[in-house]
Amino acid sequence: NAKDAKGRSATENATFTTVSSANSFIGSYTPDNGKTVGVGMPVSFNFDKVITNKKDVQSHIKVTSSSGQQVVGHWFGAQRLDFRPQDYWKAGSKITMKIDLDGVKGGEGITGVQSKTVSFTIGRSQVSTVDMNTQTMTVKRDGQTLKSIPISGGSPDNPTYNGQMVISEK
Repeated sequence: NAKDAKGRSATENATFTTVSSANSFIGSYTPDNGKTVGVGMPVSFNFDKVITNKKDVQSHIKVTSSSGQQVVGHWFGAQRLDFRPQDYWKAGSKITMKIDLDGVKGGEGITGVQSKTVSFTIGRSQVSTVDMNTQTMTVKRDGQTLKSIPISGGSPDNPTYNGQMVISEK
């Protein structure tokens, strides 16, 4: 019930529903809005509930690049979804994630409650490659070798994992 400046009365009724935290899911994501990140940084979602309707959830998250690179998603288990291009991001490109999970069924009894658009920028191209056979790390910036550095990697009891990895924080 309300009255306007002239004293006229008005009544309005509205009905709405909410989703309890027990029946909803959200995804925490990186990188954050407005950040500048490296060329190897994935867009990573960690969901607070197990997602069984992966295809539908993934289809409601769009990741695009100003460079026009094709971006694909990959699930790691039932709670983590990463997006990245096949090769490194193009330096200087702007990445936009459109998260449209509000009302999306993530699984039996859970519904998404998240809707937002987030953008971040890819910084310069700097890639460090480790050769475990020669125990050397080569650092390249914008395709030019800056430095080769001797490294120590693992031991017979604790061997170093071999493959591509992203260093996402210091």
